[in-house]
Amino acid sequence: MMNFFYNDALYALILSNAVLVFGAAMALIRFERLLKRERMLWESPIEASVQADSSSESALAGLLDSRLATIHEKIDRLAKQKATAVATQSADLPFEYAARMAKQGASIYDLTRACGLNKAQAQLIWRLHARYRKSRTRTTH
Repeated sequence: MMNFFYNDALYALILSNAVLVFGAAMALIRFERLLKRERMLWESPIEASVQADSSSESALAGLLDSRLATIHEKIDRLAKQKATAVATQSADLPFEYAARMAKQGASIYDLTRACGLNKAQAQLIWRLHARYRKSRTRTTH
Protein backbone atom coordinates (compact mmCIF):
# COMPACT_ATOMS: atom_id res chain seq x y z
CA MET A 1 0.00 0.00 0.00
CA MET A 2 2.83 2.33 0.72
CA ASN A 3 4.29 1.52 -2.65
CA PHE A 4 0.99 2.59 -4.27
CA PHE A 5 1.03 5.93 -2.41
CA TYR A 6 4.67 6.40 -3.35
CA ASN A 7 3.87 5.86 -7.06
CA ASP A 8 1.00 8.38 -6.95
CA ALA A 9 3.20 10.94 -5.24
CA LEU A 10 5.93 10.33 -7.82
CA TYR A 11 3.47 10.84 -10.71
CA ALA A 12 2.15 14.01 -9.09
CA LEU A 13 5.70 15.28 -8.66
CA ILE A 14 6.56 14.54 -12.30
CA LEU A 15 3.35 16.18 -13.49
CA SER A 16 3.94 19.29 -11.39
CA ASN A 17 7.51 19.52 -12.72
CA ALA A 18 6.17 19.30 -16.28
CA VAL A 19 3.70 22.11 -15.57
CA LEU A 20 6.47 24.22 -14.06
CA VAL A 21 8.75 23.61 -17.06
CA PHE A 22 5.91 24.56 -19.42
CA GLY A 23 5.21 27.74 -17.44
CA ALA A 24 8.88 28.64 -17.42
CA ALA A 25 9.09 28.11 -21.18
CA MET A 26 6.09 30.38 -21.73
CA ALA A 27 7.59 33.04 -19.47
CA LEU A 28 10.89 32.80 -21.34
CA ILE A 29 9.17 33.21 -24.71
CA ARG A 30 7.28 36.22 -23.43
CA PHE A 31 10.44 37.69 -21.96
CA GLU A 32 12.25 37.28 -25.31
CA ARG A 33 9.42 39.09 -27.11
CA LEU A 34 9.59 41.95 -24.62
CA LEU A 35 13.36 42.19 -25.04
CA LYS A 36 13.02 42.24 -28.82
CA ARG A 37 10.41 44.98 -28.62
CA GLU A 38 12.56 47.00 -26.22
CA ARG A 39 15.57 46.69 -28.54
CA MET A 40 13.47 47.85 -31.47
CA LEU A 41 12.19 50.75 -29.38
CA TRP A 42 15.73 51.88 -28.64
CA GLU A 43 16.77 51.52 -32.27
CA SER A 44 13.71 53.12 -33.87
CA PRO A 45 10.86 54.24 -31.62
CA ILE A 46 8.42 55.02 -34.43
CA GLU A 47 8.93 51.73 -36.24
CA ALA A 48 8.53 49.75 -33.03
CA SER A 49 5.21 51.39 -32.19
CA VAL A 50 3.90 50.90 -35.73
CA GLN A 51 4.84 47.20 -35.77
CA ALA A 52 3.37 46.58 -32.34
CA ASP A 53 0.04 48.23 -33.15
CA SER A 54 -0.43 47.21 -36.79
CA SER A 55 -1.98 43.82 -36.15
CA SER A 56 -4.39 45.06 -33.50
CA GLU A 57 -5.32 48.07 -35.62
CA SER A 58 -6.10 45.95 -38.67
CA ALA A 59 -8.27 43.62 -36.59
CA LEU A 60 -10.05 46.59 -35.06
CA ALA A 61 -10.54 48.21 -38.46
CA GLY A 62 -12.07 45.01 -39.82
CA LEU A 63 -14.43 44.79 -36.87
CA LEU A 64 -15.46 48.42 -37.22
CA ASP A 65 -16.04 48.02 -40.96
CA SER A 66 -18.35 45.07 -40.44
CA ARG A 67 -20.26 46.88 -37.67
CA LEU A 68 -20.57 49.99 -39.83
CA ALA A 69 -21.90 47.95 -42.76
CA THR A 70 -24.51 46.38 -40.47
CA ILE A 71 -25.57 49.79 -39.20
CA HIS A 72 -25.86 51.15 -42.76
CA GLU A 73 -28.06 48.19 -43.74
CA LYS A 74 -30.34 48.82 -40.76
CA ILE A 75 -30.56 52.53 -41.56
CA ASP A 76 -31.44 51.82 -45.20
CA ARG A 77 -34.10 49.31 -44.17
CA LEU A 78 -35.63 51.73 -41.66
CA ALA A 79 -35.56 54.58 -44.18
CA LYS A 80 -37.43 52.45 -46.71
CA GLN A 81 -40.00 51.44 -44.09
CA LYS A 82 -40.49 55.06 -43.07
CA ALA A 83 -40.82 56.21 -46.68
CA THR A 84 -43.55 53.67 -47.41
CA ALA A 85 -45.35 54.48 -44.16
CA VAL A 86 -45.21 58.22 -44.82
CA ALA A 87 -46.38 57.74 -48.42
CA THR A 88 -49.45 55.78 -47.37
CA GLN A 89 -50.11 58.04 -44.41
CA SER A 90 -49.76 61.29 -46.33
CA ALA A 91 -52.27 60.12 -48.94
CA ASP A 92 -54.96 59.62 -46.27
CA LEU A 93 -53.99 62.38 -43.88
CA PRO A 94 -55.63 65.45 -45.53
CA PHE A 95 -59.01 63.75 -45.72
CA GLU A 96 -58.87 62.52 -42.13
CA TYR A 97 -57.80 65.96 -40.93
CA ALA A 98 -60.54 67.59 -42.99
CA ALA A 99 -63.16 65.22 -41.54
CA ARG A 100 -61.97 66.05 -38.03
CA MET A 101 -62.10 69.77 -38.78
CA ALA A 102 -65.60 69.47 -40.24
CA LYS A 103 -66.79 67.65 -37.12
CA GLN A 104 -65.41 70.54 -35.06
CA GLY A 105 -67.38 73.07 -37.13
CA ALA A 106 -64.92 74.30 -39.75
CA SER A 107 -66.23 75.91 -42.91
CA ILE A 108 -65.65 74.72 -46.48
CA TYR A 109 -63.16 77.56 -46.95
CA ASP A 110 -61.23 76.41 -43.87
CA LEU A 111 -61.08 72.87 -45.23
CA THR A 112 -59.71 73.97 -48.62
CA ARG A 113 -57.14 76.26 -47.06
CA ALA A 114 -55.88 73.98 -44.25
CA CYS A 115 -55.97 70.60 -46.01
CA GLY A 116 -55.14 71.49 -49.60
CA LEU A 117 -58.42 70.10 -50.95
CA ASN A 118 -60.28 71.47 -53.90
CA LYS A 119 -63.72 72.98 -53.38
CA ALA A 120 -65.67 69.87 -54.41
CA GLN A 121 -63.70 67.61 -52.07
CA ALA A 122 -64.10 70.06 -49.21
CA GLN A 123 -67.88 70.33 -49.83
CA LEU A 124 -68.24 66.54 -49.85
CA ILE A 125 -66.34 66.11 -46.61
CA TRP A 126 -68.22 68.99 -45.02
CA ARG A 127 -71.57 67.47 -46.04
CA LEU A 128 -70.57 64.06 -44.67
CA HIS A 129 -69.00 65.15 -41.39
CA ALA A 130 -70.18 68.64 -40.42
CA ARG A 131 -72.18 69.07 -37.21
CA TYR A 132 -74.57 71.37 -38.96
CA ARG A 133 -75.54 68.63 -41.38
CA LYS A 134 -76.05 66.08 -38.61
CA SER A 135 -78.10 68.40 -36.45
CA ARG A 136 -80.25 69.45 -39.41
CA THR A 137 -81.07 65.85 -40.30
CA ARG A 138 -82.10 65.16 -36.73
CA THR A 139 -84.53 68.06 -36.59
CA THR A 140 -86.25 67.21 -39.88
CA HIS A 141 -86.91 63.59 -38.97
